[in-house]
Amino acid sequence: MSISDDLVGWPVTVETVPGRGERIPVLSIATGKPGPAVVVTANLHGDEGTGVAVVHQLAGLLTDALLCGQVRLYPSLNPRGLRNHH
Repeated sequence: MSISDDLVGWPVTVETVPGRGERIPVLSIATGKPGPAVVVTANLHGDEGTGVAVVHQLAGLLTDALLCGQVRLYPSLNPRGLRNHH
């Protein structure tokens, strides 16, 4: 099992400021077997950088450990805030 190539990167755009979209990174891991769908998020506030690294570590662990279902990982729900904070 591996991270789905078609779902890795920046496929989600949300409106964060009227008229300006912000690209939100997403990693998706799917087993191809029926099961639960789970979403994991991090970095809701711009100064919460630790969760970004944790989500990336979790992605590495799940590629070998996930038995069924799928997981979508959003390492930063606030990339603009993260950029402005660091």
